[in-house]
Amino acid sequence: MNCRIRFARWFLLAMGCAASRPVLAQTPAAPPEVKLELRAPDGRTEFHLGERIQLLEVYTTAAPGKYSVLDSKLEPNQRGLHPIQVAPAEYVVARNSASVSAEPILMANCATGSTVAPGPVMREHAEILGAKPVELSFELTAEVQLTRPGVYTLQATRHNIRNTATKAELTVEAKPLQITVVEDPGWSHSELEESASQFEIARGAYESMKPAEKSPDASPSQAAAEELQRKQLSAKMHEAARNMSAIDTEESLARIVGYFDGSIESEQMFWQSIQESRHRRQVLDLLSNRMLQPDFRVTPQFLEAMTAFSLESEQPFVYRQDTPDSRKQLSSRARDILKSQLLALAPSINSKDPAARDVSRATFLDLAKRKYCAADPILDPAQAAQLLQ
Repeated sequence: MNCRIRFARWFLLAMGCAASRPVLAQTPAAPPEVKLELRAPDGRTEFHLGERIQLLEVYTTAAPGKYSVLDSKLEPNQRGLHPIQVAPAEYVVARNSASVSAEPILMANCATGSTVAPGPVMREHAEILGAKPVELSFELTAEVQLTRPGVYTLQATRHNIRNTATKAELTVEAKPLQITVVEDPGWSHSELEESASQFEIARGAYESMKPAEKSPDASPSQAAAEELQRKQLSAKMHEAARNMSAIDTEESLARIVGYFDGSIESEQMFWQSIQESRHRRQVLDLLSNRMLQPDFRVTPQFLEAMTAFSLESEQPFVYRQDTPDSRKQLSSRARDILKSQLLALAPSINSKDPAARDVSRATFLDLAKRKYCAADPILDPAQAAQLLQ
């Protein structure tokens, strides 16, 4: 499996992909008077497959005031990255914040290279470790997907302890935490139905509200109250979307693909989880049909992702190598797949809803003329024009 690590806040998942980890500076171990425990907020150790798992890091000390805990919010390659190991690793998939795209493969024969912009540097917060424990929370399942039922062992080493007098940074290791994950199709279905209902109720209320700029007669206080209500409804939609996405059964995947319409709003809620689903073949099949529907807005990024899904399905070993040579090897086939995607899309464009039609038409024309450093465009201009008549 290609080891792709997602960096997020102060938390880094390590899955035995040692070569992918940034090198952390060696720091001495904290004395035994500093302790770290991993546990769920309610003390649970048994969870459902597809359930969102919230965990706490609980820091305690026998020497109040002598140490502080750094809650780092720095981006990759900065201080404050804290690995957590999950075993058995073969049933664990790291979630990836980057979008799936065939663009690097399509551009593999170009002379120019690519660079990765560094993430923004954010501030870190140091909290004094006193008589009361310091608790840092995180969602395990936002960073990793547990793909099978069974017993998993979580182990954490943290480099975020600071001696308040000397400013020396220290390392503390938590006692391993064992959790049990059970599969229950009845629970998964019930959870999906409840979350889908919450999503649809919030979405209906949100869509029924008139935007503030279209309500000129509203008083400032009324406009502020309406804006607050919109934000609350949006938060409810996102929360329900996260619940549905975590379940990741074939049934839940079909449901969220149905909610995903290519708009910015639905992309924010569903696109990442669709890309990360373990049901790879279903992702491709469902999206191939979904993009032809009247309300779906097809973007260039979407079709480049679809091309990547197809390449992964056809040639998984070469695709997952993700090297300059493998990308060049796949480049010609990627052009053929992208062309077939455009040919499949074309007949549906004129029957789409106005907003979806405009976006999809612009995407078709844009990608059809792209050469991706080859001699010819993806589609002949005359053929492209004829297909949209």
